[in-house]
Amino acid sequence: MTLARSLLLGSALAMMITGASGKDLQVPVVDPAIDYASASYFEGFYAGLYAGGAINNDNNLHVGADYLNLWHDNRFNLGVLAGYNFQLAECFLAGVELQAGSTFNMSRQSGFEGLALARVGYVLYDTFLVYAVGGVGHYSGTGVFAVGGGIEAGLGDGLGIRFELLGLGELGANQIPGHVPDIHGISATKFSFSALWHLN
Repeated sequence: MTLARSLLLGSALAMMITGASGKDLQVPVVDPAIDYASASYFEGFYAGLYAGGAINNDNNLHVGADYLNLWHDNRFNLGVLAGYNFQLAECFLAGVELQAGSTFNMSRQSGFEGLALARVGYVLYDTFLVYAVGGVGHYSGTGVFAVGGGIEAGLGDGLGIRFELLGLGELGANQIPGHVPDIHGISATKFSFSALWHLN
């Protein structure tokens, strides 16, 4: 009787240990319905706020008559943006974006900027996007073209932050007195940090 009881207790104990070990060794199942690296996070309509500056030592993208050095020539920027992204493939997207804001410098000069941009992007991992951008617009009294790129990180719940760098060039002749006219190619650099809300 004692031997049978010992065998039963040993078998039960072995089963308990084996069951516990099996639970501990279970591998989490990846849900195939979740896009772990996909452009879907950035797809659809988005809007946001941006802040930054523009470095323009050639003085061809500003208004006013006070052309000094450093941030008297260059500008700070504050504005809003809105756009729409289309998912082209699992990790690729394309989109359009509008930016509008104010520019100002240390000489208390101010102006308006507005850009219409087209974007193409690639999602590297989860909610991390790199993109190229180009378009045309208006910067403090001058028609401009813009080319550049940026990076964006999704924070969850549709929120995101990004850094963007654009090269600005003059379109046509600049008729503003005191400015250097007809500078061809990229003559200014605009940078901005943005907070975004994706409404998909």
